[in-house]
Amino acid sequence: MSTRTLLCSIAILAVCVGMTAFTNADNNEAAPDGNVRQLLTERRDTLRERLDAVEASYKSGRTETTVVIAAETQLLDAELELTNQPADRIAIRERVVANMKRIEDWTRQQFDNGIALQQDVLLTKAERLQAEIELLRERGIGQ
Repeated sequence: MSTRTLLCSIAILAVCVGMTAFTNADNNEAAPDGNVRQLLTERRDTLRERLDAVEASYKSGRTETTVVIAAETQLLDAELELTNQPADRIAIRERVVANMKRIEDWTRQQFDNGIALQQDVLLTKAERLQAEIELLRERGIGQ
């Protein structure tokens, strides 16, 4: 992996993680209506397709961990933008935790096989922990 690729991946991840901070549990705005909702739905569906493609590339060793995490974060943001219902938001956060655990397991397996780096394992663990923190916050625990 080149230094340039790694830096670009980290930059993408930082932007995506930063975006999540603006879409957190204390978002009391009403759910979007009309054309905005239609566009948000189309965006979410597109990001879901992208995540599927990125995960397939990751499993075959053609995509880096940070790209998977960024795709997951973008999909999370898109789904959270479509709802303001606490139960729906919690369900989305629970799915993200499950996905992050899966990504962490994949990365650990790739590390064990000499494909991934230790920094990738640590990054996926940190992102999984962040997802668990956001879930607890969404539930109103540990505010």
